[in-house]
Amino acid sequence: MSSMTAVLASGEFFSLIVRFQDGVPQDMLPFLSLRSLSESHMTSKFIRPIGAVWRPWLDQHGFSRLPLLLKHLKFVEHRLLVYGAYTGHMALLRFMANHLPPKRFRLLVQVNFLLRTAATGDSLPATEFLVDHGSQRDLSMALEYAAQHASLALVQVLYPRLAPTSLGRVLSAASSGGNRDVMAYFIARCTPDTLYSALSSAIRYGKLLLVQDLYAAGCRVQVGLRLMVMEATERQHKDILMYVLENATSDQVPDFVSDALIGAIRSGSEDLVSWLWNEFGPVDISERHLLETSWKQLAMVECLMAHRSASWDYLYSLLLARFTSVHALVLQCATEGHSKTLQWIVSFPPTDDSTNATLDNTIFYDALYEAAFAGKVDVVTWLFDAGFVSTLTFDAMAYPLLAAVTKGHTEAVAFLVTQIVANYSSKAAALEAMATSRMEMSSHLGLMGWLDAIAKIEPISSTKLQPPIWDLYMQAAVACGRVDVVDWLNQTPCIPTNTMS
Repeated sequence: MSSMTAVLASGEFFSLIVRFQDGVPQDMLPFLSLRSLSESHMTSKFIRPIGAVWRPWLDQHGFSRLPLLLKHLKFVEHRLLVYGAYTGHMALLRFMANHLPPKRFRLLVQVNFLLRTAATGDSLPATEFLVDHGSQRDLSMALEYAAQHASLALVQVLYPRLAPTSLGRVLSAASSGGNRDVMAYFIARCTPDTLYSALSSAIRYGKLLLVQDLYAAGCRVQVGLRLMVMEATERQHKDILMYVLENATSDQVPDFVSDALIGAIRSGSEDLVSWLWNEFGPVDISERHLLETSWKQLAMVECLMAHRSASWDYLYSLLLARFTSVHALVLQCATEGHSKTLQWIVSFPPTDDSTNATLDNTIFYDALYEAAFAGKVDVVTWLFDAGFVSTLTFDAMAYPLLAAVTKGHTEAVAFLVTQIVANYSSKAAALEAMATSRMEMSSHLGLMGWLDAIAKIEPISSTKLQPPIWDLYMQAAVACGRVDVVDWLNQTPCIPTNTMS
C-alpha cells in the first residue's frame, strides 16, 4: 500500500497524467523523462537515456509521427539533435534539417554546439553534414577536440573552414595531444610563425618528437621561449630542455640555462640542478632570484649547498623569515631528514635575538624526537655523533625511542636501543632500567614497546630478568594480549641479581 502511495504521489506520475490530459499521445509519454537530463553533451550519461527512449519508439513508429512528437514536446527537438550529432544518426539529422526552417536549424546547430558534439562522439558523417552550419566558435572547439584526440579525418573536414585568427588554440591542442600525423597536417599548411603556439605547447607538455618536427619545419620562437624553457624544466622534461639548448644560439644559451635552473629549483628537481651546473658550469643568475625560489625547499637547499653558488648568510636569513624561528627550522629539517642542512645551520653563530636564533639542547632534543618519529636515521645518527644528545638521561631517551617503535621505524629503533644499551652492562640491565622508568611504569603498551625494541638488537631468549621485572613484563604482556611474550616469559627462569651477566 505504501509503495502505491509513493507512486501516486510522485511528480513524474502526476506529470504523465497532466500531459495525457493535455492531449499528448500515450506512446510519446516516455519522452517526458528526458526533460530533466543534465545539459552535459560530452558524456554518455546524457546520450544513453535519449537512445533508450528514442530507438524503440523509432522502431515502432518510424519518422511519420516525429513531427507530432516535436509539436507536443518542444524540448525533444534539442535532445534528438544532440543525440543525432553525437551518435552520427544521419537519418535523424537529415529529417530534422528538412523538417525545420533552415534558419532555425542553423541556429540550433550553433547554439547547441553540435559540431563539438559530433567531434566528441567521433562521428565523421555528422561532422561533414553539420560543418557548413556551425559557428566559428563551435568549429574551433570541435577542431581543438579532434586535434587533441588525434582524429585526423575530422581535422581534415574542419580545418578548411576555420578562420586563421582561431588557429592558435587549435595548434596548442594538437601539440598537447602529441599525434605526429595531425601535427604534420598543420605543419604542411601553416607558416613557421603561425606554429608558435604549437611549439610552446609541445615544449610545455614534453612532446619531444613534435618539438623536433616543428624545429625541422623551421619554427623558431624568439619571444616567450625563455618562459617555455622554464615551464619545461619545472615539469622536469629534461629531454626537451637538452634539445632546446642544443639548438639555441650562443647568445641564447646563458639566458636559457639561467631560466632552466630557476625552473629546476622551483620544481625541486635536484637532478636537473646538478646536471645544469655540471654541464654548463657556473650560472650567471640573480642571487636574490635564485634564493627566493629555493628557500621553501630544504632538500633543494642541500643541493644548492653542494655547489656553493650563493650567499649563505642571505639564505639563512630567508629561512629564518620563512620558519619564524631557528627552533621551527631545525624541527622541519629533522622531520624531512635534512642532516646536511642541520650541519649548515649549526655553523651559523646565534643572532642577537635569543628567541629567534639561539641553538640549545632543548632544540636538539626536540629534533631527535621528530627525526625518530619520522624514521630519519641520518638525522638521528648525526645528532648523536655531533654530541648534541649523547648525554641525555634514560628517561629523556625513552620518548624518541617509543616514537620510533610506535611508527615501526626499525632502523631508528635499532640505533636508539644501541645507544641506550651502551650505557648498561647487559641487555637484561637495560630491560630492567626500561621497566622501572618513571614514564613506563604507567604504560603496559610502553613496556611492550621496550621489549620489542630490545628484540631488534638481540633475540629476547638470550636475556634473563630478575623476578620483579619478570612479573612486571608478564602483567604487561597479559594486558596487551601478547601471547608470544607470555610464552617466552614462561620459558625464562628468573635469576638472582648477583648472577646476572
